[in-house]
Amino acid sequence: MKRLLTPIILLCATLLSGAQNYDIDYITSSEGLSNSSVIKVFQDSEGVMWFGTWDGLNSWNSRNVRIWKSKADDPATLKTVSSGSAPTAA
Repeated sequence: MKRLLTPIILLCATLLSGAQNYDIDYITSSEGLSNSSVIKVFQDSEGVMWFGTWDGLNSWNSRNVRIWKSKADDPATLKTVSSGSAPTAA
């Protein structure tokens, strides 16, 4: 009986300890992402999500995707080259 009770207690403790619900939005090139291959993901202190792709740096503020690329004459800086709308949560 003890062998059966221990896994049940651990399962209940796990489920009750920190279960959280997450909203997941999918962003693709159809919503404005510069490339579907995302290499790096980062969230800044303001909640903006940043995605490094093979075709540029993308930022997403839960409403819009912005694509950032280097200026042709100054590779040390980035500028916005396009923006698109991201899907809203259902």
